[in-house]
Amino acid sequence: MDKDVSQEVTREEKMSAESILADIKERGSKFFDSEGVRDGLRDRGLIGLLTPGF
Repeated sequence: MDKDVSQEVTREEKMSAESILADIKERGSKFFDSEGVRDGLRDRGLIGLLTPGF
């Protein structure tokens, strides 16, 4: 049963990551300048998750 739970979490995390990537792509190239990426990730609360050194 524990395996099923951990697999479910992994699936949800993967879906979450895919939705974040899709959201970034929808924002277009403006998002990809270095300031835009940093600000966008910080706004979403992901800055520490993805790049602890930022």
